[in-house]
Amino acid sequence: MHKSLSNLTFAWLLLTALVLPQAASAKEAASDTEIIYVFKQNDTVSALAKRYFQASKSYNDIIDHNGIRNDRAIPVGFKLKIPHDYLKYTRSSGTVRAFRGDVAIAAKNKPTRNVSVGMSITEGDILATNKASSLSLAFADGSIVTMPSNSVIRVTRLRKILLTESIDYEFALDRGGIRSKVTPFRNRQDRYRTRTPISVSAVRGTDFRNRYDPETGSSFAELVEGALDVTGSDTTGALTLEPGFGAAIGAQSLAKLQMLPAPELASGTGLQKREFVTFKLRDNDTAQAYRVQLSRDAGFIEIVDDMQVSDNKIAIANVDNGNYFAKFTAYGQNGLEGLPTTIAFKRRLNTVKASADISEAGYSFRWQGTGKGRRVYQFQLYRVGNEQALGNFTPTGAAMIEQSGFETDGLTLSDLPEGRYFWRVGTQLFIDSEMDESWTDFKEFTVG
Repeated sequence: MHKSLSNLTFAWLLLTALVLPQAASAKEAASDTEIIYVFKQNDTVSALAKRYFQASKSYNDIIDHNGIRNDRAIPVGFKLKIPHDYLKYTRSSGTVRAFRGDVAIAAKNKPTRNVSVGMSITEGDILATNKASSLSLAFADGSIVTMPSNSVIRVTRLRKILLTESIDYEFALDRGGIRSKVTPFRNRQDRYRTRTPISVSAVRGTDFRNRYDPETGSSFAELVEGALDVTGSDTTGALTLEPGFGAAIGAQSLAKLQMLPAPELASGTGLQKREFVTFKLRDNDTAQAYRVQLSRDAGFIEIVDDMQVSDNKIAIANVDNGNYFAKFTAYGQNGLEGLPTTIAFKRRLNTVKASADISEAGYSFRWQGTGKGRRVYQFQLYRVGNEQALGNFTPTGAAMIEQSGFETDGLTLSDLPEGRYFWRVGTQLFIDSEMDESWTDFKEFTVG
């Protein structure tokens, strides 16, 4: 599980990411560092170089690399291999879609910036989230990147290659986690990668997660859907993941492991109106811990809470009223985070506490409701005979006194005749043209 970072540690992480040399990342196959250009009529390497190569690169290197003897006799359909570093590109960008908590963005030779929705993200930026924080980014191709708490990533490539009009995105994960929801590639030359110091994850339109812990030097890659190629060090090699599988990566190890299935929910769907939002997951003896995320959208961009618990009974405090989605995953003994279960629920915190006492003016009733929204109260008072069972009252007729539709927090009744009474208070909460009603239990008192 992630360890919380103090504000001092948070600032230090940003500073070191800016001024210290970056650790070497794992190497990747040559085919992942090149694009393939298919020759057309009248194409030559020299002509391509003048238009699409960076000025410092020689087209003779590409001729030698591809074993070409005559630049003017290359047949149509020839597949020319060109390293990405040779090609001209335009800068792409992303934007901040949502965030919560303590998030910062830094870049070399620029002051650290506070985050705001709509802020532009460019190549070279360093992004950091503190404890109880998260950040969601959207990019020009439609891909979404989400960072959980206590994470640091660097945007190392955010480009569009002019020759192929393909994207070239790369993110370096220095600490914590990153979730990538990558739009299926429209161009076979598109490239999207995430790096840690010991691994490279290359995708082809997918939903996957990466984690890296610099203290232990361990990394995980977990595939939810699509396809994912994971490359480790020269000694560990590479592997391809299918949905439901992950990779546990060490400096000298690379293992393909199965993820736990999506947890089953026993309770918590529908309406949540009590003080705590609660869920119960069905028991799973192989689960070491659970993770639950709350979001205002099904894509989990506007995350409002992200927590890890050791028990399958979950209680979350301070959730505002609204409509939400909850996502649940389980951590296995192999360290992998499993497949997700997602549900929708409505949060309508709507409780009322009430009390009564005797004053010179009569019997005073007071109450207070909880939960944001427009609220009105109802009051009911029933007089019953002595044969009524104690603590077991169910209304069978009209109330002696019934008032509704008022917003005051109490009332006083005088000159009540002798007898036994039961009373209760109800609250009607209006949110987004919907109404939810809650009542206190009946309380009893006797006059005379």
